[in-house]
Amino acid sequence: MKEHARQSGFVAMVVPVRPPLKQLPEFVWLDMNRYCSLVKEEKKVPIEETRSRPGEELVPIPKGAKAFDSWIQKHLSLGARIVGVCHESYKVKGTRSEWENWTGVNFSVPSTRPYMHAHDDEMNDADDDPYEVVVPGGLVPVKFYPARDLGVYIEPNLWMRHF
Repeated sequence: MKEHARQSGFVAMVVPVRPPLKQLPEFVWLDMNRYCSLVKEEKKVPIEETRSRPGEELVPIPKGAKAFDSWIQKHLSLGARIVGVCHESYKVKGTRSEWENWTGVNFSVPSTRPYMHAHDDEMNDADDDPYEVVVPGGLVPVKFYPARDLGVYIEPNLWMRHF
């Protein structure tokens, strides 16, 4: 694919990467910057480190270390480098009924741990009492606003540059 892009005259090949292991229960609460910085040796992350911190930066993976996530590591092994996290790769909005239909998850019950996302400015929480619900396959929880009957899923991804 890289060769085809070069032969076609492209000056860069940047791809969005959706890390598959991020959806596992122990990582769904972890900030995307922190997750993408994990290396193989760090795969057990202490609970207190799983909440995002305002302004937390993406830490580069040290040279010679292997990324924890297999898909990130695959791109690194092909010569790509991490450009940065896109905190709003795409957004899905729906009512409680729609989310329950799509996921099979009961949206009247919040998930147990809050996802403190530093980049969440979708709604003004002051006039609502939102909570978060983990859904199968989600990289982050859905934020649900019961007074508005609105669930918002904002999925992050990782941009990687091959040339």
